[in-house]
Amino acid sequence: MKTYSMALAFVIGLVEGVSAQEPVDLTIATGKAGGGYDKAAQTLGKVIGQRGYSYVVDNYNGSKEISLKVCNNQANLGFMQIDALYAREMEGCTLEVIASYGAEYAMMFVPPKSNIDELSDLTSSDKIIVDTVGSGSELWWDTVVGIETGDEGSGDDWATDQVLRDTKIIQAFALSKKNGVSAVIVVNKPNSDNIKKLLKAGWQLVELYDKDINDLQYNNGPLYDSLEVEVGESDVGFVTNWSYKVESFIAANEYVIDNSQLYDDLLNETNK
Repeated sequence: MKTYSMALAFVIGLVEGVSAQEPVDLTIATGKAGGGYDKAAQTLGKVIGQRGYSYVVDNYNGSKEISLKVCNNQANLGFMQIDALYAREMEGCTLEVIASYGAEYAMMFVPPKSNIDELSDLTSSDKIIVDTVGSGSELWWDTVVGIETGDEGSGDDWATDQVLRDTKIIQAFALSKKNGVSAVIVVNKPNSDNIKKLLKAGWQLVELYDKDINDLQYNNGPLYDSLEVEVGESDVGFVTNWSYKVESFIAANEYVIDNSQLYDDLLNETNK
C-alpha cells in the first residue's frame, strides 16, 4: 500500500463540491477546517470529482468523531488515526483501509528542571496536558490508558494521573507554574511548531515507553511502533528519546466497498 501524496494539496485550490443537502456519490469525513486532514480531503474530493462523482466534505472534531460518522453511515470515507480504527473494530465496526495518510509521533515533554525522566515516573498526583478535545494527542492518551488499565494491562500509576482536557499545548508554559502541570503528551511531527515552542521554552523530551503499550497487537503488528525520535533545531540543539509512531489512514465503510467502480477509482487516486 502506497502513501497518499499530499503534493496536490499545494496546487489545487478550494473545492466546489456540492451542498450537504444534495444527494452525493461520496461523503468524506475529515478534521477541522484548514487542518492537514481537511486539506487532503478537499484535494481528494477534487480529483474524485474529476472522475464524475459528486461529493461533499464534512468537517469533524478529530479521528474519533470521524470514525464514528463513517461507521454510522453518516459518511462513506474518512481520514483517521490508527487508534480510531482500532477502537471502532473493538466495537464491531471494521473499516476498509484505502490508503496510508502518513504518520506522526507521540512524545512526552516535561518542564525545565523536572525530576521526571520517563512515563513510569508519573503518578496520580501529576497533572498532564493532552491538547484539545478531539485531538490526536487526546485520542492516543485515552487509548493507552485503556490498554494499561484493561485486562491485559499492569495498572501502572502513570495511567491514574490527572488530565487537563481541552487545554492547548501552548498553555503548558503558564500552567506548569500556576497549576503544577508535570508533563505534556503531544502527537505531532517532530519539526512541528508545538515541538519547537516547547524546546525553546526549555522543556525536555523524555522517555515514552511502556511494555503493555508495546505488546498490544493490531492487524498482525503493534498498534503503535515504539521507536526513537529526534527533535530539535540548530539554535536549541537536538535530542533523541523513545516515542510511539502513530499512523493515519484513509478508510471506508461498506458503501464504498460494495460500489466496485468507486472503490477502484479511490484506490487509483490515493495510491499514486
